[in-house]
Amino acid sequence: MIFRRIIFVCSLLLSVFAYGETVNSIVIKGNERIEEDTIKSYIDIHPGVSFNNESLDISIKKLYASNMFKKVEISVKGNSLIIKVI
Repeated sequence: MIFRRIIFVCSLLLSVFAYGETVNSIVIKGNERIEEDTIKSYIDIHPGVSFNNESLDISIKKLYASNMFKKVEISVKGNSLIIKVI
């Protein structure tokens, strides 16, 4: 079930993001017990560095593989990468 959800989210991201996008900031939402720096350590995307569909896919998989979250969503708003976790 979770694997299907990951595939679905990744396919949505593939259709939305073009290769070579760059964000200026990363915003973490929904983290109650996990520090933002810990969450950011699992992703391969950093402010000012270009990212692509592959790096988004890898980042989502790493966050799920940490077994710290039930749900992970990544979106872009303006120049910010928004990561929502539950």
